[in-house]
Amino acid sequence: MDDTSGGTPQARIVAMATKYSHARPSVSVSKRICGTVLVIDDDEWIRAVIVDFLTDEGFAVEQAADGTTGLRIAEEVQPDVIPLYLALPMRSGLEVLQRLKERQPTRQAI
Repeated sequence: MDDTSGGTPQARIVAMATKYSHARPSVSVSKRICGTVLVIDDDEWIRAVIVDFLTDEGFAVEQAADGTTGLRIAEEVQPDVIPLYLALPMRSGLEVLQRLKERQPTRQAI
């Protein structure tokens, strides 16, 4: 049984990060920036884990704790990728996605 299949979301993220951390090559952030990511999630702990991981992988990372702030930062930064939590305060993730698509119709959602 996979050790990431049970427990809290935080426990699963820690287990996955631990499981795959040895397989990642060491990358110096100062040597390359892979792109810009805006992480929008209201859970501070989840955001911190994602931000730390992406920063270690060479990405420039911005973050927001709610949809309104996320939209403002997205306009300012124009990130390459936006991991977006759906159950956000102030504006739902679906509303944020809809606004992002209205402002830039070519933006793809996965």
